[in-house]
Amino acid sequence: MKEICGLYIEDDTNNVKVQQARFDLYDIQIKGLEQLPKRIEDFYPIVVREHIDFLIIDHELDKQMVSYKGSDALNEIRKHDSTIYAILLTNYNLDDYKEELGAYDYQLTKGEMAQPGKIDEVVQKIRRACELRCDNKVLAELEQRHKEKEELIRELENYTSAEKKG
Repeated sequence: MKEICGLYIEDDTNNVKVQQARFDLYDIQIKGLEQLPKRIEDFYPIVVREHIDFLIIDHELDKQMVSYKGSDALNEIRKHDSTIYAILLTNYNLDDYKEELGAYDYQLTKGEMAQPGKIDEVVQKIRRACELRCDNKVLAELEQRHKEKEELIRELENYTSAEKKG
C-alpha cells in the first residue's frame, strides 16, 4: 500500500518535526516547508509535485511574515482540489476561528494532539478520508469512461443511420 503523505502548512519548523515524529509511528509521512511560499498560488503546485494526500494547517503563519493565513492557503488549494482532507491544528483557541472552521474537515489544538489516544483518532480520520478520496477518484474515472463509451455508441448509431439513408 502507498504510504499516505500530508503537507503541514506551518511557520515553525520545530512544530513540523514534532508532527513528523508522531505520524512516522503510523507510516504516515508529513512534509513541511522550510520557507512558506511568498505567493499563495504556489501552494497547489507543491501539493501536486509532492503527491500530497491531506493537509494539516496552522491558522496563524505570522512567524514567517507572509501575507496570508492558513485558511487562505486551504482555500487556494481547494480551488484546484475540492476533496483534499484538511485539519486545522493550532495553538489558539478554536473559538477564534468560527468563521473559518467550515473550511476544515477536522479541528484541534496542538495540545490536544499530545493527549493519549488522540493521534490514533486523527490517523483513523486521515486514513478513512484518503480511502474515500481514492474511491471517489476511481468512481469519477469510471463514470467518465462510461460517458465516453455512450457518446461513441451514439456517434456510431448516427453514422450507421446516415449510411442507410444515403
